Amino acid sequence: MLLSKLIVNSGVAYIISRPFGNLFYKLTGLPAIGFSVYLFSFLSGYPSGVIASVDLYKNGSIKKSEAERLCAVTNNTGPALPVILIGTQILNQARIGAIIYLIQVLSSVVALFLFRDKNNDKQDTMYSDSYKKDFITAFCESVEGSVKACAVMCGYIILFNVVGDAIPNVFGNNILFHIFRPFLEISSGSAHLTNVSDVLKFAVLSSALTFGGLCVHMQAASVMSSHGLSSKKHFYFKSIQALLAFVFSCIIIFVYQINLF
Repeated sequence: MLLSKLIVNSGVAYIISRPFGNLFYKLTGLPAIGFSVYLFSFLSGYPSGVIASVDLYKNGSIKKSEAERLCAVTNNTGPALPVILIGTQILNQARIGAIIYLIQVLSSVVALFLFRDKNNDKQDTMYSDSYKKDFITAFCESVEGSVKACAVMCGYIILFNVVGDAIPNVFGNNILFHIFRPFLEISSGSAHLTNVSDVLKFAVLSSALTFGGLCVHMQAASVMSSHGLSSKKHFYFKSIQALLAFVFSCIIIFVYQINLF
C-alpha cells in the first residue's frame, strides 16, 4: 500500500507508464497513466490498485469516469496469496497456486478487452509529471495514507470473518456454504473449504481469488465512495473476471487433470 501510493505521489507512475501507456490506452480505452497502476496491481495485491487509482483521480490526472473504470480493473492480488496461502497451505503445491495466479492475470486481460470503452476514442489524459512532490513529502503522506488504508482493510477482514463464522450457526453447516465462503472473504474462506476434492477446490478458489470476495469489494467501495466514486463498475468487472477464471480453470482441469495434482 505504501508503494502504491508512493508511485503516484512521487510521479514515478508517469515514468513507468510512458513507454507503454499509449498502447495500453489504444487497446483498452483506459488512460495511459493507468498502465503503471494496472501493472503494479498484480504485484502489490488488493486493494492497492484501487488506492493508487483514486490517488490519480485526487490529483487530477484522470477523470471521474476513468477513475471508476480503472478501479474496477486494478483490484487484483499479488502472487503471495495464491502461491503461499492457496497453493502451499491449501492445495499443498506452490505450482498450483502459481497457476491460479496466472489464471487471474489471463482472466483480467480478457475481461479488460471485453470491458473496453469503445466510445472513448479521444484520450483526455495527457502525460504530465507536473503533479509530484519531493520524496520526503511524498513518502510521509504515503505512509500515513497506507496506515489508514490498512486499518480499514483489517476492519473489513475482521467483520467478514465474524460473519463467516456466524452463518453456519444460523443456517447450518453444509458443503454449499463452504464453497460460498471464499467468495465472502478469500483468506479464511479458503482454509474452510474442506471435504471437497482438489479439483473442485482448484476451480472454486481460482474464481474466488479472481473475484476477491465481498470483503475486498467493500474495501474498494470504502476507498471509492469517500471520493464520490461509484463501485458499480468494479462489481460488474470483477464478476465477469471471476466467471472467466472459472471457465479457464475448468479448461485446465479438463486438459491437464491427470498431471495437475
